[in-house]
This record gives sequence, C-alpha cells and structure tokens, in this order.
Amino acid sequence: MNFKKFISSRGTVIALLITVIFGGLVFWIYDSGYKNMPSKIKELPIEIINQDPDSKDLAENIKAKAPFKHVKISSDLKKGKQNLDQRKSYLLIAIPAHFKHNLLHGKNVKVKFYLNDSNQMSVSSSLNAVANKMGQEIDKKIQVQSQTIKIAKPQLAKLQLELNKQKANAEIEINTARRSIAQAPKQMQPALIKKLKTQTASRQKQVVKKALKQKQQIISQSKQKALAQQSKTSSFTIQHRNSVPKGLNNALAPFFINITLNLGTLMGALLLYGVYAKFASKIGRWKSFAYLECTYLLIAFLASLIVSAIDLKILPGSMANYSNIMFGHTLAIFLYYNFNTIALLLLGQIGTPINIILTMIQVVSGAGIIPLIGMNSFFNLVHYISPVYYGIQSDLNFLYGGTFSSEQQIGFWLLMVGILLVNMIIVTIRHKQPTLKFDELS
Repeated sequence: MNFKKFISSRGTVIALLITVIFGGLVFWIYDSGYKNMPSKIKELPIEIINQDPDSKDLAENIKAKAPFKHVKISSDLKKGKQNLDQRKSYLLIAIPAHFKHNLLHGKNVKVKFYLNDSNQMSVSSSLNAVANKMGQEIDKKIQVQSQTIKIAKPQLAKLQLELNKQKANAEIEINTARRSIAQAPKQMQPALIKKLKTQTASRQKQVVKKALKQKQQIISQSKQKALAQQSKTSSFTIQHRNSVPKGLNNALAPFFINITLNLGTLMGALLLYGVYAKFASKIGRWKSFAYLECTYLLIAFLASLIVSAIDLKILPGSMANYSNIMFGHTLAIFLYYNFNTIALLLLGQIGTPINIILTMIQVVSGAGIIPLIGMNSFFNLVHYISPVYYGIQSDLNFLYGGTFSSEQQIGFWLLMVGILLVNMIIVTIRHKQPTLKFDELS
C-alpha cells in the first residue's frame, strides 16, 4: 500500500517526466544542431586578395574552382586580415603584387593562404585540408605555366627570327613587283596593283596561320615536357594566424571553460535564490535584489581571479593575458548568473530544469564546436541571446588571438542590459517569491 502511494506520488511522476523530456529533448538538440557538419563548411565565407591587376584571370579561376559558395575578391590585404581575425571570413588567399610579371620572367612566385586557427576545431581542421588541396591545384598550374614558358621561350624566339626573315624577303619581293608594275603600260597598272595586293594579303594570311599553328605546337609540346618535369618546390604557402597549441583539449578549452562556468553559476544561482527569497520577505524585494546583484558581481570577480589562474596553469598559455582573461571571465560569470536567475525569479527552484535545458541549447548555439554558419536557423537565431556564445568568443580571442567584431560587442552589452531589465521587471511584478517544498511532492 505504501509502495503504491510512493510510486504514484507527484514527485515520482515529475521525475519520470523530467527523465523522458531531458533524454529526448537533449538528444534532439544535439542531433539537429550538429547534423549539418561538415557539409556546411562550403557555406563559410572566404576572401581572395588580388594585389596584381594583371592576375585577374587567376583570381577569377580560383574563385570558380573554390569549393565555397561565398567568395569575395578584393585588393586590401590589411582589411582582409582584419576580417579573418574577426571571423567575418575564414580563409584568405593572397595573390601578391607583380605576380604575373614575375611568373613570365621566370622568377619564383607564391600564392599565400591565411588561416585563423583561433576557431572551432571542426573549422580549423577542415579549412587546413581544403587550403592544402587548393594550394596543390594552384601550385600545379603555376609550375606548369612557368616551366612551359621556360621551355618554349628559345623555340618561340627562333620562330620569331624566321618570321622576321620571311617578312624581310616578302618586302623585297613586293618592292621588286612594284618596280615591274611601274614599267608596265599605265592602263594595265591598276589591275596589276590589285593582283599584287591580293597575292600579298593571301601570302600574309598563310604565313600568320602557319606561324600560329607552329606557336601552338611549341606551347603544347613544351607543356607536355613541363608536366613531366614538375619540381618539388611549392608555389604556395599556408600561414597560420593565432595558432592554437596541438591537442583536442586546447582546441576545445574555450568551450569547456564557459560551459563549466555556466553550470557553476546555474547551481550558484539556485542557492542564492533561496537567500534572496528569505531576505525579500524581511527587507523588501528591491533591497534583496540589489544585494543579490552585488553578490553576483563579487562572486564573479573572486571566481574569475581563481578560475583564470587555473585555466592558464593547465593550458599552455601566457600569463601575460591573465588580466584580459580575468576581466572577460568576470563579465561572463556575472552575465551567466543573471541569465540563470530569470527562470528562478519566475518559477522558483522549479526553474532549474529549464536552466539546464537552456544550457544544453547553448552547448550548440554557443558556437564552441561548430561555427554559426553550420547551425540550423533555430540555433543561429538563439545564439544572439546565448551568454555562452559571447564567453566562448572572449576566450578564443584572449587565449589564442583574434578580435571582437562591432556586432559582437554591441550584442554582448545589449544582452547584458536586456537580462538585467528582465530580472528587474520580474522583481516588480512578482510580489511573492515561489519556493519549492519537497515534502509536498509525496
């Protein structure tokens, strides 16, 4: 009888629902969030920096053959590197100045690929492989073209000498014919001149046709020899910016740091909500809320002092970045606390499962494992109001390098102000703080 009451209690029913909901919902979150990778890599924007006006055909050829949908061609390398650091573009292909001129004159030329390693590991590893493949294709084309020019140059020079000789002989013959025409009767001269012009034009046409055919044969034969004589030297380089130390732990560090910080604040907010509710009945809601915010700020500062030092001790990072990382963590922790407070102020302790679900959503929308462009429309939209996203971007920049875009900075502060306003509105309309009494679930 007691067992029947036990398993039919509200607590048991709620536990069953939570288990089923979390098991199914969290799996759906991860399945829908990650299924687009790695096919979405081709959606990443890349940029071709062409600093040689004579190499427009090469730039267009690279664009046409690049396995990406969004390819921009410009000439500003400094701006291109800035876009790369801000993750507005993910791969930079630079054609240097005087590229074609140097190639035609047999000088060494190189196309440069720039990669920002301070990105999600799925992006960095995929783009590195793509850059190598594209570089090898460009390398083959450049080497063949360069070798073809070297091989064909003496034969083309010889052909040009022969053409010059034929031209000189033709001029002599024309001058001789003109003198003969001048001695002919005047009434016959127009017809003879016309015939000479026709013969001259026909002969020139044949000479040009023959010369072009010989030129094509020389180039074709030289290209075949060039293909067989390809050197092992590379005509491209890959430059890695903001390098991340080797190891999966280092690549995923910004993601894990912020997920764990968010989980810590989730539990901390649950405990502090109880303190807030207790003091709200004694000193008033607003005063208790002010104390709560001051406590969040103090904990954020103290926790970031310790956590940032631990992170830099574990990771192969420089302590020179400690102050920046600590400041970023202070803002992130304060934001996480306030974000996890919304559901608690609305529903009391029962808001904790909602916070856990929101954390699971942020595992994807935080863009710590896959880039925004690899997400479906739901997670892409949710990232704007995901505190973990801004925390991960902060750690990527301060740990490994990169800069915040203006959109990210504005988004962070708008989210911070928005969450504080939401909490203040809830405090205004919530006259009584809901608290869960576990003994009433039986």
